Amino acid sequence: MKLLLTTLNSKYIHSNLAIRYLRSYCHDLPLDIELVEFNINQNMDYILAEIYKKKSDLVAFSCYIWNITQILELCKDLKKVSPEMKIILGGPEVSFDSEVILKDNPAIDYIIQGEGEEIFYDLMETLLSGNEVDQISGLTFRRGDEIVAGPARPLITNLDRIPSPFMENLDEFENKLVYYESCRGCPFNCQYCLSSTLKGVRTFSMERIQSDLLQLIKAGVKKVKFVDRTFNFNPEHALKVMRFLIDACAQHQSKTTFHFEMTAQLINEKMLELFKQAPTGLFQFEIGVQSTNKPTLERIQRGDYFNQLASVVQKISEQGNIHLHLDLIAGLPEENYKQFQKSFNDVYRLRPDDLQLGFLKLLKGSGIRQKAEEYGYKYRELPPYEVLENNDIRFEEILELKMIEDLLEIFSNSHKFELSIDFIITRFYSENPFVFFKELKEYWIGIGYHHRPHKDEALYHFLLRFYLDKVKEDVEMFKEYLKFDFLRNVRKGLLPEWLHSVIVEEYKERCYEFVKDEDQIKKYIPELAELKSKQIMRKILIEPFVFDIFECRKKGYIGKYTKAMIFILFNYEKRDPIFGYASFNQINI
Repeated sequence: MKLLLTTLNSKYIHSNLAIRYLRSYCHDLPLDIELVEFNINQNMDYILAEIYKKKSDLVAFSCYIWNITQILELCKDLKKVSPEMKIILGGPEVSFDSEVILKDNPAIDYIIQGEGEEIFYDLMETLLSGNEVDQISGLTFRRGDEIVAGPARPLITNLDRIPSPFMENLDEFENKLVYYESCRGCPFNCQYCLSSTLKGVRTFSMERIQSDLLQLIKAGVKKVKFVDRTFNFNPEHALKVMRFLIDACAQHQSKTTFHFEMTAQLINEKMLELFKQAPTGLFQFEIGVQSTNKPTLERIQRGDYFNQLASVVQKISEQGNIHLHLDLIAGLPEENYKQFQKSFNDVYRLRPDDLQLGFLKLLKGSGIRQKAEEYGYKYRELPPYEVLENNDIRFEEILELKMIEDLLEIFSNSHKFELSIDFIITRFYSENPFVFFKELKEYWIGIGYHHRPHKDEALYHFLLRFYLDKVKEDVEMFKEYLKFDFLRNVRKGLLPEWLHSVIVEEYKERCYEFVKDEDQIKKYIPELAELKSKQIMRKILIEPFVFDIFECRKKGYIGKYTKAMIFILFNYEKRDPIFGYASFNQINI
């Protein structure tokens, strides 16, 4: 019997953990198993043709909010051209209303409810033997014209029973983001999250976790994202895993990055000390704030730990070696536009590397969806069920926040405008950073920039236009920060006319003298030491600045600005591993 395990990922670089678990769990069955992944951006005719050509007896799809609509359409067409093919769905998007989905979609034969490994194995074993599937708990199926939902299947208590999906086929992960879990479940009860529907946390053994992670490290995987809902639910567990990663990556000279979802109130002093030992770029932390409005936190059953969170975030940020990503959710109950503005400002002032402004999705099975009528929710009927408005926030306000989200991504989270935005907000909008993005949004719409995409150079010019029209103070200083950001991200032989270069006597000669000096090269750009002077000049840029922009930033942009020329070397061969901008050094020439 030929089985195809497949899904549509949200992006090409993503990989699916669920179907790999199914493959490993069913490895001892007499099945011809093939695993193929597609993504939602591919042509649907292409995906249909590729699945059809496999001539599989069984096709199993892993279903989520981002792919369910397309998968259901695929299933309809597959059944038309391959009526004998049995189609199986599993995943969070089909687990809570499996009977309705089967009723509305005659092409579907079976739905796996919830945790799928054991249920799927039993289904495969039963189909291979030719027996009836009536006795399989956790399975929804057809019995003639009747739709039958079996009783819920108990969760797997010993997760080590699931064979590792990482013992072979690691070449599948080339240039991919690898998802990994060290535990299942969550100790918290956040009402917008599906994890609130399951109680308790189960972990894989430390031996299993270390074995899996070592395989990924040795394979040279670029990035591993832990899907644990709260990685540090048990601080000792988290410490052991992180300590192992630090040691193993050092031993194998690995450059793999590991991403974790953390809760700030469980980050203790031992963790903070361990974090200091992590090489820059090894760890990334995602910490969910969601809101700082107390009535909202009560409604969604999250504790009010913001002061503790702020302290932890500040300590991690000061270390400078861990990328920090903080989350906010717009559209939560009891939080109107003005209150969300305060939440935004509270979090923005913590200066995370990435502030993710998301919008509430009323997921099937979540507590907040069950109380949608009470909160006055209007939301999209189709996945991802995103909020349109509720009793506290109007649709037009949601639309405004969406535009602000776009500009936050472009001008803040991208880090392409890092010093420019820092200068503007610190100098002129420190009391209310949200107002800056609101005014930026109004200017963006006012000149029609929201109608089309823009290249980076046009975005730098836009920010200058906004500054000249709306801020107007300290223009010469701002231009120097904008020039720095521009050159760190967009290499140009000549600066655009709206960013004037400084004229320096014998500038070219002084630059060539610098690259001929072996001591200077070894000190500032040792990775280019083997190249000849002309080759080095093609890979770097030395630019004069009329202010000491670093000293001014260190002082919080306070005081009178005195001109003091400095020279900055941009090295385009050595780039930041996360944001991709060129490395730089202040030099003397």
